Amino acid sequence: MRNRGVLWIQSIMFELIEESVKSVLPNFNECWWDRWLLDVLVCNFVGMEIGLFLVNRFAEPFNWFMLTPAKANPPHEESHVPSFLTSREHFLTVCFVIGIGPLVDLINFLLKAVLFIPAESPLVVYNLLLVGLPSLVGIPEIYATLSESGHFRIGRQGVVLLYIVLMELALSWKLSSDTFPADGLQTIPVVTGVLWTLAFLLLVGFTVIFPFGRSKLVPGSFATKSKVS
Repeated sequence: MRNRGVLWIQSIMFELIEESVKSVLPNFNECWWDRWLLDVLVCNFVGMEIGLFLVNRFAEPFNWFMLTPAKANPPHEESHVPSFLTSREHFLTVCFVIGIGPLVDLINFLLKAVLFIPAESPLVVYNLLLVGLPSLVGIPEIYATLSESGHFRIGRQGVVLLYIVLMELALSWKLSSDTFPADGLQTIPVVTGVLWTLAFLLLVGFTVIFPFGRSKLVPGSFATKSKVS
């Protein structure tokens, strides 16, 4: 993802997902300090900073939120709106990039549960590589198109990544009835389901109602142009 903001959102989002489905996946049962202190503020933080250091040294970070496309708006149209809020397509691209990470992580845990794969099995690493390698090219493809034209387009490697994620999700759903109890979803607290539903509806409502096209960003006011080699 090559962006600190995206990584932090994904980190917190996955911990919220863990908290939500811990009644279905018992290995998500953790005490609060393990989840929020050890996982988020120590392990995830250290991993993110090491990764971003390597990106800044050997590649180029991605500025998803403040990106000015090459085909930018005229400089006389001033606004104080971040660039990802000036285009619905840009906003949905950022949402897609943020959501795909926690979804891949969740599917990895689901597959381990439904296929009874021990955590120490090399199959876990192979599966991460199966998903991770296409994403090394697929995510930069999306960013390159967004930076050049302001449009969302999934390239070939991105399509491969999406197919893998969808197939693994379908496999997890198919085998879940043989692994989890019939009332597994009913064990999830009602409040949790209501909160996730409200969050989804708010996101959809914001996407539909917010006047993306009415706010124009001055190139360079909030963003710097980025290139993908």
